[in-house]
Amino acid sequence: MEDEGYYVKTAISKDEAVEEVSTERYDIVHVDLVLPYADGVAVCKEVKKRSPDTEVVLFSGHPKKLARHRSDFLNAGGRNEILRKPLDGEEIISITEKILKEKKR
Repeated sequence: MEDEGYYVKTAISKDEAVEEVSTERYDIVHVDLVLPYADGVAVCKEVKKRSPDTEVVLFSGHPKKLARHRSDFLNAGGRNEILRKPLDGEEIISITEKILKEKKR
């Protein structure tokens, strides 16, 4: 994504991600469903609480877990576009561009 001109910041934990959106403005957060000590749904809830205008996109390599948690993620304010691992760079860019266009309206 950086090669396409996007600013990318990586957080290695839920707490770090939440701290980032509490102190800096982000248009989009991409989050994995499965994280150490948390999950993407919990991250989404905290991000949306602190930064309601930040869009959250979920990705996962666990189809069964994704099926179980999808509605929770959407109810937490996450985007309907959900990415599956292995991630496709073009798909990430396409979704990112779509979201940014929507935000400009």
